[in-house]
Parts: sequence; structure tokens; C-alpha cells
Amino acid sequence: MRILFLGDIVGRPGRTLVRERAQALRRELGLDLLLANAE
Repeated sequence: MRILFLGDIVGRPGRTLVRERAQALRRELGLDLLLANAE
């Protein structure tokens, strides 16, 4: 199982970037799970 954890995402620009790129990251890296910790 391939898991990527992104931590300490701060502010609207960070949340927007993760939201826009999450699906592409999962495909490109062959991830089963992507967890993101946003504040």
C-alpha cells in the first residue's frame, strides 16, 4: 500500500494547491491513500 502524508498545510494558497493537485499526485505516484493535514 502506498501512502503519502502531507502535513502543515497553512493558509488558503496551500489548501488550494493541494485540492487542485491531489488527484494528479495520486495518479502520478500510484498512491492508494493521500492524507493531508491542513490548518
